Order: sequence, then C-alpha cells, then structure tokens
Amino acid sequence: LAPAVVLVTLFEGEYTRWRERLPLAEELPFPAGALGIPLGWNSSLRVLGVVTGMGSKQAALSVTALGHDPRFDLSAARWVVCGIAGADPRRATVGSAAWTRYLVDGDMVQSIDPREAPLGWTTGMYPPNRAEPYGAPVPSQSEMKGVVYRLSEDLVQWAFGLTSGIAPPDTADARATRLPFADHFPVAGQPPAV
Repeated sequence: LAPAVVLVTLFEGEYTRWRERLPLAEELPFPAGALGIPLGWNSSLRVLGVVTGMGSKQAALSVTALGHDPRFDLSAARWVVCGIAGADPRRATVGSAAWTRYLVDGDMVQSIDPREAPLGWTTGMYPPNRAEPYGAPVPSQSEMKGVVYRLSEDLVQWAFGLTSGIAPPDTADARATRLPFADHFPVAGQPPAV
C-alpha cells in the first residue's frame, strides 16, 4: 500500500474520531506498534491512520515500526500529526483549533508540582539546565536543536486557509464546560474558533 497521507494520533480516544468520521474502516494488524492498536486504512482516500502512544519513546517505536513494515511504501506520503493541547483561557476557548508554526518536544522539560514550586514561579515547568521557568540565559541554538522544530510556513498557511472559515461545533456540553471560566476570562466563554 502507498498511502498519500499518514495520520498520526497519540491515543485511542483521539484516533476514534478520525476512524469513525473519515472513515478509516479497514483495520490492519500492527503488533509492532507501541500499543498494538490496529492501523486504519481508507483505500479510496489512501489515508493510513496510526496510534503511536504518548511521548517521544512510544512515538519513535511506532513510527519506526511503520517505516520498516514491508506492507507500506511511505516514500511519497504526507504526514499529519494530530494533537490536543490546553490553551490559555485568555486566548482561546474549549473546542478551538490552532495551527502552530513550531513543534516543541515537551519531553525535555523538567517539572515539579506547581503547588510545591518556589514563590513567584508562574509554572512548575522549566527547561533543562535552568533553575527556574523562563530562566536566563535564553536557550542557545544548540540547546534548541532537536527540541524546537519550525514547520513549513507554506504548509501551515495551507492548513489554516482550509480551516479558517470553519466554525467548530458548539454543543451544550461545550457551553457548560466553559461557563465557569467566562466571568474571569471573557475569551474562554466564547464559542470555539479556528
């Protein structure tokens, strides 16, 4: 099989939506993947879906296994990495979609429970070789190599252009979820957006 697109998700709940709605109806065994979850295949669209598992190690295992799987020719495939993330409630609301220009390997971050962090810390996360969040000096290019990746601007603009006019669904559950935030964070009370 020669997929046009490889759709990468991190966990099964995230993958389920793609499997049901695209759909990725044909299941292909994938015992070498980190989680052993079958691959999904849509032969008319030539889309292959994979669940890698959370974290760099799981993703590396699964993608390497997929790359070595003799059933697939991935030489011309485009890769779409799907992910969910939290958002600052001053900037986005539940259900919103964002396109990013950078990928950051969060596995490199050190963290402590924010409740145990020193007074004045705004987060419990801090970079390697620093004693506090946003600690000086700013990371050098060599420190960022392998941690921060800039995506193709053309690809980001293409994806944004395809989706910028779409209004994500706004369900009663989503409205109820964001209601407690609306008084303190006006943006968080708004309907989702791209």
